[in-house]
Amino acid sequence: MSDNDLDEAENSLQWIIDNPRGGLFTDDDEGLMLAAGLRLGRVVLAKGEAERALIIVNNLDPKAFEAGFAELRGDIYVGMDRFLDARDSYVAAQQAGSNSDSLRMKLDELPDES
Repeated sequence: MSDNDLDEAENSLQWIIDNPRGGLFTDDDEGLMLAAGLRLGRVVLAKGEAERALIIVNNLDPKAFEAGFAELRGDIYVGMDRFLDARDSYVAAQQAGSNSDSLRMKLDELPDES
């Protein structure tokens, strides 16, 4: 994906979050708003802006999406070389119900820190 595509995706997702009553969602679409926030965090991380991605994710209330948000926090922490925080986040994702192979692989590939 090119930087231009990432910028366009970021702008679109940010618009969705900023305009919840813009005709796309109703009050019952909280899950879609959280999904947009989760995707926005991933786009910002892909742009190499881990600190900003972490701020975005931490400002959302994940509720039913806790496993996805915890895994994304882990990915962000890896991007920041904060491997202990990444491990804690990945374990939280597992405890929230995620047992994906990719999550297990991420945990296995983390460097050991003392």
